[in-house]
Amino acid sequence: MALDREGRWEEALERALAAKPGLAEAENNLGIVLAGEGRMAEAEAHFGRAVRLRPEFEEARRNLDLLREKRSEHLSPGPAPVTK
Repeated sequence: MALDREGRWEEALERALAAKPGLAEAENNLGIVLAGEGRMAEAEAHFGRAVRLRPEFEEARRNLDLLREKRSEHLSPGPAPVTK
């Protein structure tokens, strides 16, 4: 596909999914692209869809777990500041 050679991965993967919905690998790959752009909520949705389509798809499950872990770390307040 010419789009992948041009570095337009998001568009290429969206077209693949439009042509053939239910491709767990394409959902996972789109999640990777979106996470790389900082679009975490969208990435999480695609990783989750990949896992629902293929529950045994360990790479997608690992990506989903890692993303959720990073998001929870980002949201946690961390240790309280020490005052004297």
